[in-house]
Amino acid sequence: MTHQISNHLQLVADQLRVKEAAAADDGTMSESQYHFCRALCAFADRAVDIVSTCQDDTLLPLVNLLFCCLGADLRVAELTVDFWASIQDTPLAQRHPQLGVLLYRELQMSSDCL
Repeated sequence: MTHQISNHLQLVADQLRVKEAAAADDGTMSESQYHFCRALCAFADRAVDIVSTCQDDTLLPLVNLLFCCLGADLRVAELTVDFWASIQDTPLAQRHPQLGVLLYRELQMSSDCL
């Protein structure tokens, strides 16, 4: 079920052009894009245990969408805080390999750009 929701969220993100809006110079999003990001972040935060421990790559695009939200305007970026804080509760040994050291490096590089 989580994989299906993740797939639907990715389809909606593509239709709303969320990645493009977040990557724009000012990162400003429309109200529909903002509300989508709210739903995305709420889902990711509530399913953080599943997202972080899924050993296949099916939920990694969801994490990539959350990275895109970090590049958006502040009201969108701050929606991701609960997910990033909650993922800390999952031991590194139980996480998907991409959500360990590589994740922290990517987050570090993202914060250096801010």
